[in-house]
Amino acid sequence: MKLPCAVVRDLLAQYEEGLTGPETRALIEEHLAECEDCRRTREGDAASPPAPVSASDEAAPLKTIGKTIRRRRRLTAWIAALAVLAVAFTVTFRLMREEYAPYSADLVRVYEADVSSLHPAESGPRLYLEYDGGAYRLETERVTDPDDGSETLYVQCMRNALGKVPAVFLTESGTAILSDAVTLDVKPIPDRVIYGFSGRQTLLWGEENKSGGAAILPRLALAYYVLIAAGLALIFGLLWLILRRKKAGAVMRQLFFAPAAYLLAHLCLAGLTTVSFSLMADLGCILALTGVLYALATLLWKGIALRRPQ
Repeated sequence: MKLPCAVVRDLLAQYEEGLTGPETRALIEEHLAECEDCRRTREGDAASPPAPVSASDEAAPLKTIGKTIRRRRRLTAWIAALAVLAVAFTVTFRLMREEYAPYSADLVRVYEADVSSLHPAESGPRLYLEYDGGAYRLETERVTDPDDGSETLYVQCMRNALGKVPAVFLTESGTAILSDAVTLDVKPIPDRVIYGFSGRQTLLWGEENKSGGAAILPRLALAYYVLIAAGLALIFGLLWLILRRKKAGAVMRQLFFAPAAYLLAHLCLAGLTTVSFSLMADLGCILALTGVLYALATLLWKGIALRRPQ
């Protein structure tokens, strides 16, 4: 049996290295004895041995693997740092977020005093609000009744989950007495002092307002922001799914991460509640956490891409 030239030329390398069997070797030698072209091919291969592999070429794959490992380590470190930051931010916010304190008999004390003996230049009575400044922060708001012109001072105490808030505030007179209790010098004296901005209200001083009361309701804007973010996440998510195999898919993915991060930040900080008595403060904290979660999602995606087979 004679071997075709193409088969012989494919087997020349194995033949030269002694890797062929006896029968194949005999057939190749028989073919070489009769075919001048294959002999020239064999002689040409022998005359030009392959170039030696340099040490740098041998080390190139190892360098590539080393770079990939270092890149993964840096990425892992950033992901861990952002995750810890997000958790710490969420826990701190929930512990320090202030809530309205329900009324109790010893929470706020309102009394009227004559300051003439203390301040000879002043005369007449003064009104004082005294409360536990070490555990609460006092909020006040004056409301004038348009019907009879009477003035009501609404007060409310705020506290956080830890039960402590800094007793730092600016009083109506510009000064505050800081001791075991905080005293607020109220002037001019209103017709009445009522505890409670919303919900049940308690008269602390003066006569009840015959024409009714006032209530400050929580802001609802967070609900609108949640709906907008959910709509954008749905739109960009669908576009990402449709364009995932195109360059525009990467852009849609990053656009999807933004509203998705906002929704997750709102869930972490406010839970399922969309009302707020401190809208700008709550919204600012949600946006700050959104930035952290957006960066975390981007890095996680890069980490997944690095582990995919090329």
